[in-house]
Amino acid sequence: MKQVLRFLQWHSVWWELRCTSREQVLRELASGLEAYTVRQAALHRDIAWKFKTAWETSTETAVRMAVREDILLMEGMQAFAQMESVAGWSESAREGAGNAGEDGGSAGRSKGEGAGAAGTYPPLTLRPAAGVRGQEQTRVDMPRWKLGQDEGGYAAPGEVLD
Repeated sequence: MKQVLRFLQWHSVWWELRCTSREQVLRELASGLEAYTVRQAALHRDIAWKFKTAWETSTETAVRMAVREDILLMEGMQAFAQMESVAGWSESAREGAGNAGEDGGSAGRSKGEGAGAAGTYPPLTLRPAAGVRGQEQTRVDMPRWKLGQDEGGYAAPGEVLD
């Protein structure tokens, strides 16, 4: 990475030197070449700066970003596991629903079955986002047809979506 950065910096200096070393008879040609070399030098300096800032992520920042991604993944997995336990979903229930259709029985369940007394799912409380203290936000992560709504699910703490 350092070699790329050094090359880009060297190339911008090379264009600047090339600009000053030309001696042309025609003034128009000289000014055009000078403008071109100045733009090329600026371009290479800009690319070098962008390259440096893109690869300048500190180890601490990289670790923090990786941990944040892991936490979000674990929260999603826990929310799905809670939904499975609340709704009564399991591998055996899924297999039984598929086999019931083959036997001529009723396949699947009704909309409210296994979802609680009123046919609603309880909201899942997640931890606040990084940098937000003292504010809890409740999000229900379920398929839209399970929510019974057109759009998916932010709810106020304690509110039950039906």
